[in-house]
Amino acid sequence: MKIKHVLISILIPFICNSEEKPYFIYGDMQALGLYPLIGGGVRVQKEIHAFDFSTNFCPFNPSIFHIKSLYLIYPQQRGFYAGGGLGILNDPETINRSGSFEIAIGYQWGNRFFLEADVLLPFKHAEGLSPVCPGLTFGVSF
Repeated sequence: MKIKHVLISILIPFICNSEEKPYFIYGDMQALGLYPLIGGGVRVQKEIHAFDFSTNFCPFNPSIFHIKSLYLIYPQQRGFYAGGGLGILNDPETINRSGSFEIAIGYQWGNRFFLEADVLLPFKHAEGLSPVCPGLTFGVSF
C-alpha cells in the first residue's frame, strides 16, 4: 500500500490540472520469453504523453523478476500507443541481473484494459540465447 502512495505522490506534478482521472493502477500478466510473470503498476497520462512504472515476478520462481519504466505516446489520447524506456531483468539461470532497454507498442481500451507487445534488449547477453527478449502484457486497472 505504501508503494502506491509513494508513486502517486511522486507523479502529482505531472498530473496536475487534468479534468479526468489522469492515472490508473493496474494488475497485469506478462509472458516474457518462456516465463509467465504477474505483477502490477501505475500509468499516468496527460494528453498524449504517459509514464508507466511496473514490477512483475514469476510465481513459480520469485527470483525471476522484471521492473520497467516507460515513456509512452498516444497519438489520439486513447487506442494505439508506443514508447520506450529502461528496465531491470533478473534471471539467475541465464543473465543474472541486467539492465535493459525496452520498446513497447500496444492498444488501450479507455482506462480499463491494455494489451502490449514488448521487446527487451538486456545489457548483458547469455551465450547461446538471443540478445532480444520478446514479451506480451495484458493489464487490467482496478
